[in-house]
Amino acid sequence: MLNSKILMTRFYVIDGFNERGPYTARQLQNLNISPDTIVRHSKNRIRMFARDFHELSHIFISSKGKASNKIFDEIRERFKNFFSALRNFSVKVQRKSTQ
Repeated sequence: MLNSKILMTRFYVIDGFNERGPYTARQLQNLNISPDTIVRHSKNRIRMFARDFHELSHIFISSKGKASNKIFDEIRERFKNFFSALRNFSVKVQRKSTQ
């Protein structure tokens, strides 16, 4: 369940020199914005990628719960490889200590 404060937060979509909005996070989700869409928070003039707003992170998660962004997939794979290597190293250290 999303926090009501997040639901009431407003954003503007930047399209070239034009701004469209204000939109709630739910409205932006219905617009199918991408993580690379440039938006700004209604309380300031700083423009950022949509993926950089914590309040919009849920928009880029698919219904299966997997991140739709390739970057998340790459990070997940790197962590998996790291922990696999760490586990293998730990097993080797344990074998040496018992010999």
